[in-house]
Amino acid sequence: IESRDGAILSHMRDRRMAAGKIPLRCSPARTAKGSADERLAREIAERCQDLLDRVYSRQSREHLYSAISTGLAVLDIPWTVTGRQVDVAGHLQRIDPTALVLSEYDDQVRVKSSPGDIVGEPLRPLRYVIHWHPARPGRAGTAGLLTTLLMLYVVKKWSLSDWVTFADLFGMPIRIARYRSGATQNEIEAIEAMLERVGVAAYGVFPEGTSLEFQESSKGSTGSLPQQSLIEHVDREILIAVKGQTGTTDLKDAGAYAAVKEVSGVRGDLA
Repeated sequence: IESRDGAILSHMRDRRMAAGKIPLRCSPARTAKGSADERLAREIAERCQDLLDRVYSRQSREHLYSAISTGLAVLDIPWTVTGRQVDVAGHLQRIDPTALVLSEYDDQVRVKSSPGDIVGEPLRPLRYVIHWHPARPGRAGTAGLLTTLLMLYVVKKWSLSDWVTFADLFGMPIRIARYRSGATQNEIEAIEAMLERVGVAAYGVFPEGTSLEFQESSKGSTGSLPQQSLIEHVDREILIAVKGQTGTTDLKDAGAYAAVKEVSGVRGDLA
C-alpha cells in the first residue's frame, strides 16, 4: 500500500521518524547508593549502551519501526562466543515478515525452518528483538495500521480510477458542429473527421456554412467533482489514522508554513 499511495507513504514515514527520535538509553539497576553493586550496575549499563549504539544500525531501526504498519517486527541478534567472551557480530539482522508464523492459539511468534514450514519453531530466548505495536485493537501481530488503511486505500484507488475515466470522457469541451441545410454526405463525413482532429489540434478546416460550438463539461453546483471530494476526504482520514490529529483536517485558512508544520507533526503519545 505504501509503495502505491504517496499520502500513506509520506505520513507513515513521518510516523516512523517520530518514533526514531525517541532515544534508547540503558539505565543502571537500582542498588544501594555508594555500594559496590551500584558501581557494577553502572558499568554494566555503560557496556550495554555501547553495545546498543554499535549494533543498532539505521537499517535495523527502520525495520523495527515497520511494526507500526504491520503490527510486528523481529530482529535477529548474531551472538558470537569466543572462549568465555560473548559478543554480537555486526548489526542486528532483519527477519523477513514472511518467515514468521503467528500461532492461532497463544499469539506466540514462531520462525519458519523452511519455506514450506507452516508451524514454525519457537523463538529462542535472548536471540531476538521483538517489537509489538498495537496501533489498533486486535490480535497481537495483526494490529498494524495497514489493516485500517486498506479500505481507505481501496476507496481512494476506485475514486481515482473513476476520476481518470471522467477526465478522459469529459475533460475536454464537447465539440458540436452544425452544417448547412442541403450538405452532402461527403461534407458531413468531412466535418465529423475534422471534429475528431480538433480534439488534439489547434486548427480545423470546415466547409463554408459550418458553425462550431464548444460546451464545457459541468462540474456540479459546488464547482468540484464528487471523486475529488471523496479523495480529499479519504486523505484526511488517512492523516488522522496515521498521525492521530484532528486539527490538520481544517487548515484551509492557515498559512503555508503553519499548515506544513502542523501536518508534519505526530501526536506525542503515538510516537
